[in-house]
Amino acid sequence: MGGASTGGGSGSGGAAVDPVSSEVTVDTSVTYQTLEGFGAAIAWYQQSLANHPQEAELYPILFEELGLDILRLRNRFQRTEEGEVESGITAEIEIVEAATESLGHRPRVLISSWSPPGPLKASGVERCTDDAATCTLASDTDGFVYDEFGQYWLDSLQFYADAGITVDYASIQNEPDYVPPDWEGCFFSPTETGGYPGYDRALEVVAERITELDTPPVLIGPETARIHEQKVQAYYQYLDPALLFGVAHHLYGGDWQNPDSYLGPMLELRAAVGEMPIFQTEYATGDGTADPLLYGGFEIAWLMMNSLLDESAASFIYWELIWPGRGLVAISQDGYTVRDQYYATRHFSRYTEPGDVRVEADSSTVALRSVAFLSPGEDRLTLVLLNVGAAPQNVALDVGAFAGAPSAVFRTVFNPGESTRWESLADSYDPGEVQVPVHGMVTLVYD
Repeated sequence: MGGASTGGGSGSGGAAVDPVSSEVTVDTSVTYQTLEGFGAAIAWYQQSLANHPQEAELYPILFEELGLDILRLRNRFQRTEEGEVESGITAEIEIVEAATESLGHRPRVLISSWSPPGPLKASGVERCTDDAATCTLASDTDGFVYDEFGQYWLDSLQFYADAGITVDYASIQNEPDYVPPDWEGCFFSPTETGGYPGYDRALEVVAERITELDTPPVLIGPETARIHEQKVQAYYQYLDPALLFGVAHHLYGGDWQNPDSYLGPMLELRAAVGEMPIFQTEYATGDGTADPLLYGGFEIAWLMMNSLLDESAASFIYWELIWPGRGLVAISQDGYTVRDQYYATRHFSRYTEPGDVRVEADSSTVALRSVAFLSPGEDRLTLVLLNVGAAPQNVALDVGAFAGAPSAVFRTVFNPGESTRWESLADSYDPGEVQVPVHGMVTLVYD
């Protein structure tokens, strides 16, 4: 796999490889997408965080130190299969309040629905069992219950508003193209056909109903499980783009050990949706327990870099902010572990903000990926470098008007179980040049 290449700077014990000299040139006059932000989901284990004995330590790690912009929640309104719905909502309120205190401002909130309430399902329950005929919207003598689905969303958003949680983005159905084998879901065809409800019609009804709110969120979708085989385009071609603020998708079904295998689908999607903002709203790498050569943190950094560059994504949201044994921060009943995936995300998120604009950052070497963001006031430049090659890189930097010593330089070198994480290079930085080892990642901040 591409991510498993070794070299003299990898810490793998392999033969020494001479460094490669490369250049990165930043041109702030060439602009691309505007950031909506980076984030993660707290969709299932919110109580485990709110009740954790070390929650006071966890909150600054998860929010301020990560620089989290978007918190993705699961729509829990009117759940019929759970005995702890109210305590779950209470935990979400506590987490949003803690995030606000940690960040110094409230996080943006995305709510996705895994399933409408049981009475609106063909099966009568939220949980699916690998059967599309029952894992879908209910119908009556007048057809599918689109109006009731629209009312469900209107009531949901009003419920969250009354609870003090402002919803900025809403996705009417998580992975409408996928039928879960044993968890919540609801299958929608791109348009009504073959005995299944149409996502296009459901979106239309929800968009119309939520205009009754004082401040409705913007809608993103279709939030398909994957982008290969033009899965997003299959839905996008039927829906009314004017109803969406952004196109949302996940990245499952691809070869995450080879992040460049996503480049074709990413470029195709960007071409299909034009200037519409693209949101990558859920992805997580494997945990690497079955194969110790799998990095996880390195690959997610590579995949995020490709998403920002090739599909010009405005947002990248990791799946699990916290999760037992995995996630950005793996939790247990009495402890936690900050994982490499956290630092991969932090390199992008810590020193960027919603509203930053991606600017040209041209690398002379294919193996060195580079992305740069300029603040709205044009007084902060954040440059992120990633070495995906088999040799260390000595990188000469031309940052134009931002020439001089950066205010912050941090480097992570990914190596399973032995990664060097978030090492500050500010005191040893040689102006105009930085070293990026094999599997290395560097963030430079110029004020």
